This record gives sequence, C-alpha cells and structure tokens, in this order.
Amino acid sequence: MNKHFGQALLLGANALVFGLTNTHAAANEAVLEEVIVTGSRVVTNGNDSPTPVTVVSVEEMQAVRPGTVADQLNDMPQFSSSQGQQTTIGAGSANGGNPNGSGNVLNLRNFGVTRNLVLFDGHRVSPNSGNGTVSVDMIPQLLLKRVDVVTGGASAVYGADAVTGVVNFISDTGFTGLKINGQYGTSQESDGDTYAFGVAGGADLFGGRGHLMGSYEYRGDEGIDARSEREWGRNRWLMAQVASPAGFSAARYLVANGTRPNAAFGGLIGNSGAANPLANYYFSSAGVASLRDTGVAIPGLNSPNQASGGSGSYFDPSLKAELNSHQLFGRLDYDFTDSVHGWVKVSATDTYNSGYAISSPLAQASDNNNNHRVFVSNAFLSTAVRNLFTANGTNAVTAFTINKVHSGPGMQQYRQFTEVDGRNINIDTGLSGSFGEGWKWELAFIHGDNKMDVAVNNAMNTRKLGAALDAVVNPANNQIVCSVTLTNPTLYPGCVPYNVFGPSITSQEAGYIFDTLNNTTTIKMNDVEAFVAGSPFDNWAGPVNMAFSVQARKLSYEVETDVEPAGVNTPLDCTGLRLVTCNPGQSQKYFQGFTYARPEVSLNVKEAALEFDMPLLADVAAAKDLSLNGAFRFTDYSTSGSVNSWKAGLDWKITDELTFRGTRSRDIRAPTMHELYQPGVVGSYSGADFWTGQNLSTPPNTPAATLADGNDLLTPELADTVTAGFVYRPDWAPSFSVALDGYYIKVKDAIVTYDGAAETVMLTCGNSGGTSNLCALIQRPINATDRTAANNVRRTFASPVNIATQWTKGVDLELNYAGSMFDKEYNLRLLTSYQPRNVNVDTVGGITTENAGAITGNPKWRATLVASMSLTDNLKVSVLERWRDGMKWYPDRSNGRDIVVNSSGLASVAYTNLNVAYTLEKFGGKTELYFNIQNLFDKDPPVYASPGAPFAGLNGTYPGDDGVGRYFTLGFRHRM
Repeated sequence: MNKHFGQALLLGANALVFGLTNTHAAANEAVLEEVIVTGSRVVTNGNDSPTPVTVVSVEEMQAVRPGTVADQLNDMPQFSSSQGQQTTIGAGSANGGNPNGSGNVLNLRNFGVTRNLVLFDGHRVSPNSGNGTVSVDMIPQLLLKRVDVVTGGASAVYGADAVTGVVNFISDTGFTGLKINGQYGTSQESDGDTYAFGVAGGADLFGGRGHLMGSYEYRGDEGIDARSEREWGRNRWLMAQVASPAGFSAARYLVANGTRPNAAFGGLIGNSGAANPLANYYFSSAGVASLRDTGVAIPGLNSPNQASGGSGSYFDPSLKAELNSHQLFGRLDYDFTDSVHGWVKVSATDTYNSGYAISSPLAQASDNNNNHRVFVSNAFLSTAVRNLFTANGTNAVTAFTINKVHSGPGMQQYRQFTEVDGRNINIDTGLSGSFGEGWKWELAFIHGDNKMDVAVNNAMNTRKLGAALDAVVNPANNQIVCSVTLTNPTLYPGCVPYNVFGPSITSQEAGYIFDTLNNTTTIKMNDVEAFVAGSPFDNWAGPVNMAFSVQARKLSYEVETDVEPAGVNTPLDCTGLRLVTCNPGQSQKYFQGFTYARPEVSLNVKEAALEFDMPLLADVAAAKDLSLNGAFRFTDYSTSGSVNSWKAGLDWKITDELTFRGTRSRDIRAPTMHELYQPGVVGSYSGADFWTGQNLSTPPNTPAATLADGNDLLTPELADTVTAGFVYRPDWAPSFSVALDGYYIKVKDAIVTYDGAAETVMLTCGNSGGTSNLCALIQRPINATDRTAANNVRRTFASPVNIATQWTKGVDLELNYAGSMFDKEYNLRLLTSYQPRNVNVDTVGGITTENAGAITGNPKWRATLVASMSLTDNLKVSVLERWRDGMKWYPDRSNGRDIVVNSSGLASVAYTNLNVAYTLEKFGGKTELYFNIQNLFDKDPPVYASPGAPFAGLNGTYPGDDGVGRYFTLGFRHRM
C-alpha cells in the first residue's frame, strides 16, 4: 500500500479519513486502485463499493487524540456507549460473560457490543471474553496504518456478528525504518497520570524477498480511584423514587448529595421485633450511638432507602480504572516466488485493569440482605449503650439488627477492589498468491489463546462474619474472642472478633471476614480461512469479479474458579454459629453472586461463501458505471445447525461527480459462548415478589436464591439490513465532498435473558395458572397461583432465549473541505450521525421500548468536527470538537412512561481538544513534538444519575462524556 493511503479522501466508498490532510481526490486515483475495500472481497476500488466504509488514518487520529486507538475511534459519532475505563466496573466474577468491565470494547451505533465484528488485517480476531467481545487493547497499535469501519451489514462476506458492521484494523505491512514514541499525561487535578512508550522497526531481508518488522509498546494509566475526586462526583446525584403523577407508570426526583438512610458507615440499629429504645440510632463514632439524620425531605418520596444528605451511606466507585499493558508484535513476510507470498504474524499482550467496584452492604444468611444480628451482650458494645437496651431492669431485647457499611484499611468505603489480568496470544500465518490473469488466492490459519484472571477482593464470607460478630470475653485471660473459639475452636480457626460498632474496620478484622474470589476464563480459537478471487469472464459492461471462500473454526470456553461448590441445592453448614441460621433461601457462602467452574466446552463452525461484482452498464447516458454486488454464505454450527446470510448491493455512478449506492442484506449474530455455556452464577434476590405482593427484604420474609446459567439450545439472531446513500464530489470544488448514507437494521430472534425475578415473568406465570413456560424460571413452595406470603418465591432462574426483536435506523453525514488561507493549508471534516429510532420489543410482555434519545439508548444526534491548519512548514495546530445532543432520563414504553418530575433530562454537551505539533529534522530522522489538551475548557459532565441503579454515588457519567476534566499530554514521535 502507498504510504499516502491514509491521506486519501476515498470518498466513493464513504472512506473518509479522520483528520484529513490537504490532498485532492484526483491526485489519489492511482492509490485508490490499490485499495482492498474491507466491505468486500471482490471490490478493489473504493469508488465501486455499495457498502459505506469509513477509513480512519491512525496517524491523523493521534494528532487530535493521543491515547489508545479505542479512545480515538470512540470520538467518531458512529460509535456510542462503548465500554471503557470509565465504565462502572462490576464486582462479580460473571458480569454477563465479560469479567473485565473496564476493557475497551467498541459499540457500533449502540446496537450491542456483540453485533460488530472485529478483524485484524482482514482476519477474525479471537474474542477474549465469554460474551464474544474483543477488547481492542489487545490489538497492536504502533504499526497500525488505518482502521476501516464498515457501517453496514457484512455477514455474507466475513461471517457472523457483522450485523452493524465491521471494524478492520490494518497494519502497515511494508513499514521500514525505526519508530520511537513516548508520552506523559496528567489531569488538571494532578491525577490519572498516563505513561506510554513504544518502539518499532522494520527492514527488508533476503535481497528484498522478505520483510521483518516488530514492535514493543507499554502503556500505563494510573486511573482515578474514586468519583469523589471530582466535584461533580461529590454531588452524588440520585434518582429518588416518588409518587407518580397521573398518566405515568413511575416517577423519580433528581436530588444531590444522595444517601441510603437505611445503611450507615458506622452501623444503623434497626427494630428487632420487640421494644427497642435505640431503633433508628447509628454509631457515629466508635461505640457512640446517635440518632440518625434522615436528610432533606424529598417531595412524595416512596422509597425508604433513598435520601438527600443525612447520616446514610453511599457508593464511591472508581472514576477511571487503572490500565497497564505490555505488548509485543512481530511479522515476517517472504516471497517464495513472484506469485507466492507467505507470512507469519504473532502478537502477545499482557493487560492489567483494576478499580474499585460497587459492593454490597454486610449481610448474613439468616437475615435480609442489608442487616445482620448482634447480641446485646456483645463484648465490644459499650456499657452506656448496653444499659439503654436494658433500661428499667428489663431484658426484652437480647439481640438487635445493625445495617453496617464498613470503611477502613483497603476497604475504601462502600467498594470492592477488582483486578483483571488478561493474557492474549494471537498467531496469524498463511500463504497468498496470484495466478492466471488477475486471479488471487489466500490460505490462512489464525490461533488465539486468551486468558483472563479476575480477583474480586473484599468478598464477604457470611459464615466468617457470623462467627466474628459473636464477640465474647474469654474468662481465662479477659480477652475478647469469637464465641466459637471457646465452644468449637476447630470450626473457625483463627477467628478474629469484629467490632462492628463504628465507622471503621481494622485490617485484622477485614483480613478475616473478607476473602478474595478468583476465577480464570480461557477462550481459544482455531480458524482456517481460504479464498480465491478473480474475473472468470467479461460481460457487455466489463469484467465480472467473483470470490469463493471457505472457513472452519473452533471456539473453546473454560472457567476455573476457587469457589467451593456450595449453591442453591447445597445449603451451607452453619454449625456452631449462634447468629447465623442457614436455610434454602440463603445457601450461598458469599454475599454477592459468584461464578462456578465450567469445564472446557467447544463450538465448531463451518462456512462457505460466494461473492460477485457484476457491471451492468458503462459509459452510457445517466450511467458512467452501474454495478451489482452480491454475496451468499452458508454457515453450519455444531450447536444449532445451518443458517444462511446474503447481501445484494447496487453502485450507480451517474457521473464522475455523483454516485448513488445501496445494499440489502440478511446478517446473523451467533450466540456467544457465555450465552450458550454460562457456568452457574449463584446469588440472591431481595426485592418484591410481584405475585404475592411481599417485600422479600422485610422480616419475616427471606430473600430468594438465584441461579443464572446458559442455554445451549440458542440459535443465531437474524438481522435484515438496508443501506442507501450518495456521494457528491463537485468538479467546481475539487476539495469538497459530501456523503450521506441511511440505514435500517432489524434483528429477529434476538437473544435476551429472562429472569424469574422480573415482574413480567412472575405475573405471566401466575396469570397463566402455571402453564406458561416462563414458570420454569420460578420455584414456589405451594403452586403458581397462591398469592399468600407462605407462597413467596424461594428460587429464581435466569437464562437467555431467542425471543426478542430490536431495530434501529438513522443517517450518517460526512463533509470534507481542504483549502488554504494566507497561503497556509487547512482541512475541515465533519462527521455526523442521526439515529432517531432504537427500539426493543419484548415479545413475552408485549412491551415496546424506544431507547433513542434516552439514556438507556443513545443520543439522537452526534457529531465530530476536525479542523487542522499548518501555521508554518513545521508548526501545525489541530482542533477536535465532539458534541452530542441531550437525552431523556427514561425511554418511552408502550406500557407507560417514567418521569423525572423536576428535570427534563440529560443536557447536551460538547468537548474540545487542542493539539499543537512541531516537526524538526533531528537525530537522523524526523521528530514531532506535540502538546495536547483534552477537554480544553474543563467542562464538567452534565448532571447524571443512573436510572437503572438508583443508589447514591452511582451518578457517574453518561458513556462517552468526560468525567476526568482538562487533561494535558506531552509527547514525541521520532521516525528514521
């Protein structure tokens, strides 16, 4: 490939370079002839592609956004709500099959992270999570040349998962010379420091028949440990549940300084079913009980565990997860003959993420999820407080509940520290060549081996907690010990008594009652791909190009864990514990859910595909060129059998200035290994029983046990996609271009998880009299129709099924202009996306949800403007402006609307990046020094409160908004 490819306009394919330099389309026609269009195996000129493709120059992306390639791609409006380091990290070991909730996973059009396919040099990349996603942190970046983003369905060309499109990372296979990069960044608040260093080299071998290149990259990002490090995070915006106005199904009230009044860092004393003189008191300091402060009154509040201010607790998870990565990459190419070429490419990545996750309040098996019991006789309880319990000489209260949120060494308030260590090895080797007149062939083998170790620290061990809370005085030495140490010393050796009466916890106490849960997920892929492409014949309008390809791959999935196999069918043994009573409703050892092991399972896929590009008209009136492009793919899964995908496209070049194009395709998304084979995840449910009307967290009711697992009967999702648009490049303004493409995507048999704890499932089962197949997700002690409290749900199950429908539509607009001012060259590029519909249809509940323009979906409008100008031959200034429009708090639903009574929604926001680069000829090559400011105007993210998890401290930011603030980066790039 010509080195100037990344600067070409490529307008005919909507291949618009992000951060364009001053070039003219006419000057690049020779380059265009060499381009292999990612959206097709037979179209070699971007002007002839019916499928929109946006080509992104890595070099130009770096000029406006130093950082990871994921950060740079997410500046494009085609990507929305991608997962990254500012995503709230989960504390569990399952997390929907993605144990690393802070890995950089792209989301094309916010239509699901599993519905866009990631390629590296045109070959499928092995997923590194059970949910089928690829963290692009594992893609070697220093030797990347460009990224092709196909924004239309491409399953017939590349296989499953290319529903919303394809992201193809293209390496600079002909690189020669030496690259050395380095940078350092820090925020205006002097935190979140980043360090990056990379070195790459390439050289010809064997008289030019061979080529060797390699790179090493290190990236260190310290992250930001707490949202309270920013003023907006300290505001703790909360969606409080309030009485609903007429015409609305639910209502919230947006309040600042959110707290949970029913839980306190020092421990809140609750009612114990008897006269309790200290009910609603909490331990404000060690051993001191004070009357709780319930905070500022919220109009119409109907949730007892939400408040503004007061003495309640709150969450404070990480603002940005830590990232450290080491990456090695090497590639060897060799021309065996003039027509046979071979290569071997190896990459190895070690990536570490960590952050403070959302954790849960202390709990014990015998009580509801927020409380645990202690005896009035507890040795740590002060005499003054104990005397209040025994006032007037009575002993009516012998034990009481306390809702305690701990803080102390390593605890960091209300959080769990989660560490994820990913190790990825990928090998891509093969042969390619040519024969005859213009025929090409390729045979490739790709192997991926991905391991992800997850350590969830501070996991509450309910049995150890029960032992530690029962503190007594040892009469032999007058020391405070665990009661079980005196009565059954072999049951809980090393038990450390826990002084729960105050806001802190010692490292010794924490070290005993908390464990670390470890699990390792291993994903392997072996993939063989082959194709042959050429022109078997000409028709009346020119050569007919065809490609035939075959593919066979095997995916394997394994989960190893150190969690002992106790679960819903194995109640815990609570022998010797006076404060804990194990029952079938509380059979888990740890408070939060955890994943059991999954022995290795595998999936085999076989595919065959045919693609053609046939000219219909050439050089006639109203048709400079008219071509038909089509593809058909047959895919066979070892789990679900065969499925077909296809594509038909039309490219109509009316003149050299104006081209129309369109496609219609059937695309597929295969079930992920996690959806098929998810290991059992055990947890508990303490919310409402929607059938009996009981609250399972209110004694004497007890929480229900939960179990989530996979479904190996799933079949691929089916998607129908239509794209249509035009490209206009006027002769009267050769440096100007406009491309407009619309799209419509509808997914049938969409895979969703139905949970027996959901209101829809409970009511559907009960109203059916127990005949609905959803009743299999619920276990009750009597039957499906009894509505008494004695029939409260005891156990629920969750499993994915092919049952939903999802559809979206929108338009992408791209404008380019290159010119000069005062003899100084400048470039402008505007990328805009309008997505007015993003609909989910729940076919069981009959509920349609419109997510477009709501926080649960995506902004309807997104835009990115890039402007650059060369002030001198050496000095260049670039500006990136990124904007999204405002959104409603809640989506529109066919069964009613939620409303936030005192707020119209999330405000629109724009962020500005500034980059100044100076180039000099030094040190035997060209060195570019640059200074970059992200969020130039230090704009705080708009007020945001998570509508799906209405707990204090989870306000965070909307995905894509900047929570870090103004950020400075200084770096250099040296080329020899």
